[in-house]
Amino acid sequence: MFEIEAILLGGQDKLEDWVKEEGAPHKALLQIGKKKMIDYILESLRNTPQIKRIVLTGDREIYKDYIEKVDLFIDDTHNFVDNLIKISEKVELPYSVFVPIDVPLITSEIYEKTFSYCEEFCPDCYLYVLVNNKKDVDEKLPGTKRTYWRLKGGYYKMGNIFLIRKELYPKAIEYGKILFEARKSAVKLASFFPLWFIIKIIFHQATLRDCEKVVVDKIKLKGRAVPIPYPEIAVDVDKKSDLDFVRKLL
Repeated sequence: MFEIEAILLGGQDKLEDWVKEEGAPHKALLQIGKKKMIDYILESLRNTPQIKRIVLTGDREIYKDYIEKVDLFIDDTHNFVDNLIKISEKVELPYSVFVPIDVPLITSEIYEKTFSYCEEFCPDCYLYVLVNNKKDVDEKLPGTKRTYWRLKGGYYKMGNIFLIRKELYPKAIEYGKILFEARKSAVKLASFFPLWFIIKIIFHQATLRDCEKVVVDKIKLKGRAVPIPYPEIAVDVDKKSDLDFVRKLL
């Protein structure tokens, strides 16, 4: 069984207007039923057998009531790559799952089944990119609006959590820096991918295995795109309509 530490990403670039209107100082502290959003996430992580350690990154003042509820708290640097470097210096277990602060629908059962499936799907991978099919999301969670990539064979989106082996951190930091610097330039971003892949994407002929190959060729380590039948992994709370949606379910 994988031994995993959960990296709960609790940083926030800015306080959005719709979050302010809810009276919360941070998205993590939005009220959903009788609990805050972060409470749902922490509860699910704590009850997942494979997760042995929880690391929370964020603003110390915002999370003052939660620092003692996690195994390690790392102060947010407000820079993703710098945060990744700090996290990489503290990881102890063979695997890390990165979890955003706004995925309250993912239950411990879903985490457990997802990790078990990843282990069976590719027991020696360094990177597991979870992928949701639009059909699965629409069937189980009708009404939620997500952004999908049109690939050969259907519409897909990358799940909100991803799993890596400890040895992948140096590569993640290296390519994180490249992508961060190129994020505002479509030309620079495009140059990161081979021409054959860009052409396939334009004409909707790229497959999941094509996407997988591009990433693996870059990191030079074994990785897989893992189709997951749990649409809850696709849903995050990015806007007021998302909050209304998860409130109805929770």
